[in-house]
Amino acid sequence: ELIALQWEDLNFETGVLTVNKQAYTVNGELQIIPPKTKASVRKLVLPPAVLAVLREYRKKVDSRWMFPSPVKADRPITPGVARRRLQTILERADCKRVRFHDLRHTFATLALENGMDVKTLSAMLGHVSAATTLDIYTHITDDMQCAVASIDRGNRQGRTAGRSGAGAERHRGLPALCGEEKETRHRMRQRTQ
Repeated sequence: ELIALQWEDLNFETGVLTVNKQAYTVNGELQIIPPKTKASVRKLVLPPAVLAVLREYRKKVDSRWMFPSPVKADRPITPGVARRRLQTILERADCKRVRFHDLRHTFATLALENGMDVKTLSAMLGHVSAATTLDIYTHITDDMQCAVASIDRGNRQGRTAGRSGAGAERHRGLPALCGEEKETRHRMRQRTQ
């Protein structure tokens, strides 16, 4: 999707980026085709800081493609060149090597951890349903539930300190249960992949 973006897909006034195509390599040739699903066609509102960077970048690009090929006129950059550029940027920034898809995963993880609702995130990622997003990012929502549980446990510790009984035990054991449950779910997900 990134490779297939054209400048006409971005409205600088509203900040809306329309994702309506993707690039695929077929028999060594780059093809621009519609996305796999209707949900993959979407509009994203870009933050002002991203728009500012793209405005400056646009001044240097003489192509209809946002990320044009350095060697083929009127063609987008190829996936291989895009991957190499990403790795060069990461090396210069002294960051570890990651794939483009890892950047998408990082965005989704941070969005959930910072309170974005799953339905909104699902639409931004172009998933068919929020259930797809939950299936992929269940470990994040598990971590969030455990964090809430430990906050709740911390609030109750003052009231349960010095007490005995099932209520106090339940609150003291919650983080451990979350850890065990999280590990079990992680192992089960690995088996099904």
